Amino acid sequence: MRGMASDKDWIRAGEAIQARREEVGYRTQESLAAALGSTVKWVNNIENARHAPYRKTYVHQLERLLKWDRGSVDRILDGGEPVELPVPAPKESPLTRKGSAQLVAEITERLTVLVSRIHDDPPILIAGRDGVPHIHEMPDMWTADIPPFRREDDGDQRKAGG
Repeated sequence: MRGMASDKDWIRAGEAIQARREEVGYRTQESLAAALGSTVKWVNNIENARHAPYRKTYVHQLERLLKWDRGSVDRILDGGEPVELPVPAPKESPLTRKGSAQLVAEITERLTVLVSRIHDDPPILIAGRDGVPHIHEMPDMWTADIPPFRREDDGDQRKAGG
């Protein structure tokens, strides 16, 4: 990387790297170092502007993990800004479509019903070979009328299938 960059330039670059690391989800230097296949010391050095210059291959790998265009660290050292690459949106799980509050409420309701049924009609337990008690008989009434969780997209799949 830039051998002629000043300490001030490297400090600015280190601050930008640290901020971007946290922004893209590497909360710790350890997590970024593991993704880089590097050491925490290397990440700490670059974030704290110590021991410059750095090998281009490591810096390019860092830029890739930070979702910066190649050459972004050089741009920072030259007084510019890094070029951020588009970050794809996380895939949406069918469970997240319901909303976490609704999902927690549904699970809580189902568990409350199940616990009350277990209390009213406890299972028959036997000791297994490992000495741990196992349910020998589980009354059908525990779960007979509790419908399974249904993904919101199940209806769409049935329509498409015919």
